[in-house]
Amino acid sequence: MAKVEAKKTLEQFDAELKQLFITGQWQYEPLLSQCIGGPKPRGEAYLWPWKIVGEKLAEACDVLEESVTARRSLLFNNPGVPMGGTTHTLLMGIQMIKAGEIAWAHRHTLAAVRFVVKGDGKIFTVVNGEKCPMEPNDLILTPQWTWHDHQNPTRETAMWVDVLDVPSNAGGWEEVWRSLEMVEFFDLDAVSSYVLKLGSALTAARVGFFLEQHREELMVEDKHLEPLRRLRPRQPRYLDTRRKPGKLVAAWNLIVPEDVLGRTWAEVA
Repeated sequence: MAKVEAKKTLEQFDAELKQLFITGQWQYEPLLSQCIGGPKPRGEAYLWPWKIVGEKLAEACDVLEESVTARRSLLFNNPGVPMGGTTHTLLMGIQMIKAGEIAWAHRHTLAAVRFVVKGDGKIFTVVNGEKCPMEPNDLILTPQWTWHDHQNPTRETAMWVDVLDVPSNAGGWEEVWRSLEMVEFFDLDAVSSYVLKLGSALTAARVGFFLEQHREELMVEDKHLEPLRRLRPRQPRYLDTRRKPGKLVAAWNLIVPEDVLGRTWAEVA
């Protein structure tokens, strides 16, 4: 009589896949489900009256006489977004160039869109060498890392609204910590291996500090921390690249902001 082979369990199959450096997406379903809500919205309802904005934009033309060395743009900072920004992920402003001006070519990792308020088609933006006429109500896209400048060969001022994708406004380290704390399980060996492959001392310190701070919840052992600790910076480094003040965590040579160190956002039961 033929012997019936026992069916593999999902755990056995996952273990086989791991040996082949493959992961079933089903292992990430809890994380994906927890992330459905996206970043926690920030900001307050706030109105910037055109009467005030228009007056200040006109004044900016007087005090910033040319747009060659800097953009003549007024940025809208939401009072409910302490790190700066119009929302927690976007920065919006209104820009003006005077008759005959050129706003110098530059590029950045931020994607931008521009809604033209005032222009006659002779005014234009150049994106990676492509000329884009600017007429009222036009939408012009500036993808990430594309060279762009704005030129006004007319006798009238030109004006448009800028909207930039600023991920650094997306909750900062609090949002990073909150998101990571939603994850119930990490493959700690894989995390450690990946960080070591990156070879970044600062990344090793950041990851090591997080794991040590959540040692009990994530069942972190010394074998996971020691390789990261050996890679940590030799001199103190800031967790936040903007050098936000904090306390030195000597074990990682990491200066950690007080709110991250104490997890002050944690809800009180």
